[in-house]
Amino acid sequence: MGSQEELNALSARITGVEKKLEQLAIAIQGNEILGIEGIVQHMAEMQAGLKGIAHDVKDLKDDKHTLKGWIAGLGAAGGIGGIIGNWFSKQ
Repeated sequence: MGSQEELNALSARITGVEKKLEQLAIAIQGNEILGIEGIVQHMAEMQAGLKGIAHDVKDLKDDKHTLKGWIAGLGAAGGIGGIIGNWFSKQ
């Protein structure tokens, strides 16, 4: 697989994890009753996506310059995760 195809796959995985984080944040902010099962399901889906991202990054480790933008995107996703964690810590 070429570098561009690998970056596209990585981008798709990051977007999937970001969407899961956004869905969870919206549900929490809207006080939806997810229950433990709902939260666990969201977390399992995000974990699967993060494992895929780790695999993609490993495949692209020699192309460090190109990955800088994707790492910045991961930082943004981490910020959403921090908001969720902060909310849980206040409950």
